[in-house]
Amino acid sequence: MKMYLAGFVLFSTLLSPIYAVCKCNNFNTPKLPTKHSISILYYPRDDVTGLPCNPGRCEYTIELNTENAPFTGVGGTIYYLRNFLKSNASLKFYDDFTSEPYYQLDNTTVNSDYHIVGHSYSKLVTIVLEVDPKITKDFPTFIYYATGGPQRILNVVLKDEQINFVPAIAESDINLSERDFEGDIALIVDINSKNLTKLTDVAFDFIQSLKMSMSNQKSRVNLIYYNNGRIYSYGWNYEQDNLVSALINLKNNAISKLVYTRITSSGQYLSYIFGASKKIRQNFQRVAIFVSDIIYEKFEDKDSNSGDFFDAFDIHPVFVNLNEDVQVEGSFFTTDAQFSGSDSNILVLYDYVNNKHFMENIMLNGNRLCNAQNTIYQQKSNTLQVVSLPVANNINNKRYCNNQKVVTYCHRVNSAKHITIRLTDFKSEAGQDSIKIYNDKYEIQTYIAGLSSANVIIDNSAFVKVVFESSAAQVFTGGSYTFDNCMIA
Repeated sequence: MKMYLAGFVLFSTLLSPIYAVCKCNNFNTPKLPTKHSISILYYPRDDVTGLPCNPGRCEYTIELNTENAPFTGVGGTIYYLRNFLKSNASLKFYDDFTSEPYYQLDNTTVNSDYHIVGHSYSKLVTIVLEVDPKITKDFPTFIYYATGGPQRILNVVLKDEQINFVPAIAESDINLSERDFEGDIALIVDINSKNLTKLTDVAFDFIQSLKMSMSNQKSRVNLIYYNNGRIYSYGWNYEQDNLVSALINLKNNAISKLVYTRITSSGQYLSYIFGASKKIRQNFQRVAIFVSDIIYEKFEDKDSNSGDFFDAFDIHPVFVNLNEDVQVEGSFFTTDAQFSGSDSNILVLYDYVNNKHFMENIMLNGNRLCNAQNTIYQQKSNTLQVVSLPVANNINNKRYCNNQKVVTYCHRVNSAKHITIRLTDFKSEAGQDSIKIYNDKYEIQTYIAGLSSANVIIDNSAFVKVVFESSAAQVFTGGSYTFDNCMIA
């Protein structure tokens, strides 16, 4: 009987259910001692099988010792990223300066073997994982390698003005108050606009703000009236005073005798009027500004190949919306409008504030005018990447813009090897436009200006910072720089 009882106890123990607990895990090193240190965080796993599980919610913290590493935040890389979409999961990164996450993965994040995480501004980062509690399979997985890197830029709105908080050691923004626009401008005003007075006042202020004369021709304006697919052009040989007089006539509705020409393709027409500019004034920007308070859903025949002309003649299109009741970015469809090229010639949309704001934010902002956010980053492999300015495969000899500043950080992959940056026939204005290369101490290592081919090696640096900056005059075809043994942040 005793033997039976003992056997029963043993048998019942073996059959008792084993309850696994889903554990969040923690960073193996909660505090990074230096900016070069690495701390690893694994996805939640149950404590019995070690398999992925659903914790519902996890909260992690990682801190960086910035005593010897100012202007450094927490960033890193995520490997084995899986099932965020299937599990309706999110992984949000918070620092001390904003209540909203500065970086996050969510249910739109696709599976990836390699994912770079943006850097924080502060040294202390809180990470929150949330998973739909109803999920019973396809749990999210990730392995986060946290490390130091250049702190992110903070955008803070103060009294309706946006201020960029950057590390004090970083380069200051371009001083636009000392710069004038240089280039050829097709100023297209829609005479069917509902508020003709505002239309002419806007055009008047813009022309008056330019430094233009037939003697120096720093900037030229071809004033064009647009009337339901028909145009009237004043040409390139009008002085500033003549253009102002033309606008006064428009304001007074004294233009009834003008003879208009119908166009079917805005790109083809603009390529015609910019044809001589492309040949004679190669190093000048070409900008086409369309001003109206009417939001056109169809600017011309949809089947026209208008965009090809914008690319071939390197024309930068801008749509200026004067309708205060509509935000243009949510209403204007570039695919239908056809008033757009690609890459650095994509249509720029702008809701009008005043002329000073327009000049500083569009005409004198090369990053916006040249759509620098669409600069092509090509990942050739895990360690080899390319940045192209203004575009990759530049078959149309497109040029970067004036007043452009593009900053690229590339973080070293193999700490036992150096970082290499290669330039091949990079064309910029000698003595004016420049490429500066810095190490992780923000010490300049190389300065390049003009036509250049270079092979720059950076030793003992966790990352490199490459800054391309153009002046207010003359634009060139640029080129590409290739990074080896680092990943672009």
